[in-house]
Amino acid sequence: NAFLSRERAESEQNRLLKAQQDLQELTNKYTAELAQKQQEMNTKLTQKVMAFIQEFNKEKGYNFIFSNTMNDNILFAEKGADITEELLLGLNEAYVAEKEKK
Repeated sequence: NAFLSRERAESEQNRLLKAQQDLQELTNKYTAELAQKQQEMNTKLTQKVMAFIQEFNKEKGYNFIFSNTMNDNILFAEKGADITEELLLGLNEAYVAEKEKK
């Protein structure tokens, strides 16, 4: 019977459309959750880095510590003024020490 086949085809099409909508909603939900989790982790990381830099500077007494990201305004600095390597070593040591506590 052609009517039953058409009815069945429409029913199957509706089922597939619903499944596709459900999948899209789930994808959107997990994408939003992942973005939020990434933001939370980035915030925690930034806070840890800033706290470390403050402690680091208590000992070192620098007047300025500049970031070396692409948005910086510093176009030149003496090589001796770049403490990036020293900061990274300290951050890595602090990270290892924190992991060993767990």
